[in-house]
Amino acid sequence: MKQFDLMRTLIQKTAPAESFCFSYDVSPKEDGTFENYMIVQNNDKKFRFSVLETSVWTDVKRVLTKKMTGVKGEWTCGICCEISSKRVNCNRCSNDTCGECYIRSFVEGQGVIVCPWCRSRTGQRFPPHMIMGMVDTIRSKLSASI
Repeated sequence: MKQFDLMRTLIQKTAPAESFCFSYDVSPKEDGTFENYMIVQNNDKKFRFSVLETSVWTDVKRVLTKKMTGVKGEWTCGICCEISSKRVNCNRCSNDTCGECYIRSFVEGQGVIVCPWCRSRTGQRFPPHMIMGMVDTIRSKLSASI
């Protein structure tokens, strides 16, 4: 948690005009262990990104700057090139994909999601009969976060 406290302080000092909300969560890894991460969201809910315990400040600052400058205008998914308001970001590199590309990765990996940008893998395998129910859950959470 000390690493997260430091990152939170640096984020607030870097963007003093912004108001942020910080929360914490864990993500399952393919090997069955869990990885802690901090979710940073501005209070206007125009952007959010993740910070891992192993993240270095230069990477976090780069992502923060990218997110703050990308708030204006419409967002286009870099994978499918469609305009979308449903963004999902990678816990490792904080790059965004649209919700449908995220779901496609979830289905193809049977629960294991591979980031198209940094190739990190997260999640765990599920039996095929459970996948579609989980897709419905993901879609409802994406709709609720807009």
